[in-house]
Amino acid sequence: MTIGVGVIGVGLMGRRHAENVLRVPGARLVAVADARRETADAVARALGAEACTVDALLARADVHAVIVASPAVHHEEHAIAAARAGKDVFVEKPVAPTLEATDRVITAARAAGVRLQVGFHRRYDPPYAEARRLVASGQLGKPILYRGLNRDRDRPIGPRGSMARSNILVESAIHDLDGARWIVGDEVRAVRASLASGHDDSPCPDVALGFQ
Repeated sequence: MTIGVGVIGVGLMGRRHAENVLRVPGARLVAVADARRETADAVARALGAEACTVDALLARADVHAVIVASPAVHHEEHAIAAARAGKDVFVEKPVAPTLEATDRVITAARAAGVRLQVGFHRRYDPPYAEARRLVASGQLGKPILYRGLNRDRDRPIGPRGSMARSNILVESAIHDLDGARWIVGDEVRAVRASLASGHDDSPCPDVALGFQ
């Protein structure tokens, strides 16, 4: 069976996902949608798909799975709509901006009986898989510290002290948060995070986040 795939949001990351679909045996890129119609048209022409609206994409019987790569503020809306349309869903991280919204996405997928996956690709990277194997084997002893280093292409944006400046945590360093849980094999009990930009005149830290 050929799996028809639709992509919602075909900017930088979404286009990459659409291009990757072309490399997957048994998958076919059927349709793409984007808030900017000219972007959807350009990607559709380049990759041999059809450009359409989100509603039209979800209504297609030949679309069996949907990749949600729209801006993070729309992930909940698009993931839930895809699930309710009976499509398996791959959503870029974060699943949604809040825990409550994320729970709504999970609930919708379970209610619809579809598969839901989030884009934590490092779990499939050989070095990370090997690190998990070594930790699980006990060869390294009992882990007491996980240190993750993460760099993003752009510095944080928005007013000092605002959550807007923490995009590097939500959009990029979130991979290290997932990696810590996965590699160490334990759950998080408390978190404190500090964020500063090395190319900014504002003092450190710009953002301090903490909860328990």
